[in-house]
Amino acid sequence: MDKMPNRISSDVPTEQKTLGYINIEAKTPVVPYNHVDIGLKLGLIDIASASKISGTSWYFLMGDAVALELALVQYAMSKARKRGFINIMPPSIVKQEVAHACGFKPRDLNGEQQIYNLAFQGAELCLTGTAEIPLAGWGINKVFDANMKGDDIPVKLVGVNRSYRAEAGARGADTKGLYRVHEFTKVELFAYVKGEDTISQKMLEEILDLQKEIIQDLGLCARILILPADDLGNPAYKKYDI
Repeated sequence: MDKMPNRISSDVPTEQKTLGYINIEAKTPVVPYNHVDIGLKLGLIDIASASKISGTSWYFLMGDAVALELALVQYAMSKARKRGFINIMPPSIVKQEVAHACGFKPRDLNGEQQIYNLAFQGAELCLTGTAEIPLAGWGINKVFDANMKGDDIPVKLVGVNRSYRAEAGARGADTKGLYRVHEFTKVELFAYVKGEDTISQKMLEEILDLQKEIIQDLGLCARILILPADDLGNPAYKKYDI
């Protein structure tokens, strides 16, 4: 049964669909620069040193890049808090059974390792690839009021932690820079809502709206996609990509 995927929303397309753009439609610059060239030139990232001590797909973030990451995290957390999200800094290590219950398996369909497993004093633990796992686990054995008034729900959470993904090197061996790495900081929006499609879809749109606002206010350019059914992981009901 644990191999059965979630059902999907009726409006999930069969092919990737662009829903719109934020700020302007992205165009290829006359003289393109990638983030690796910029980062190395300005001394913002050090990949060579990280490879010596950790292997491929690891990095040192340096100087102003550290200040920028911390500022962006604080900015996103603050924006979410103003929208009623509770700030949480969850653990990055959880029991394997919790990750499994969230639909994250040790290996994917191709047999590639997805998560780092840990063994400590007989406990089966793992490093989380996203804060949504401990945020989902936060609700274990909790009872929320789901009456008509909904006094206790929705419960909106925004978490930040260090996330770990074992498959980055296997799938991203030819991907340079920070796009596919084993460890990174991630801000995650999460909500407990009443178990009805219309309510959960409304919350998903609220989360998307907040993400669009953050990108808009930062003056960044982005494309908004709705992913097709064959690009959804087993736990997913509907997914946007920005």
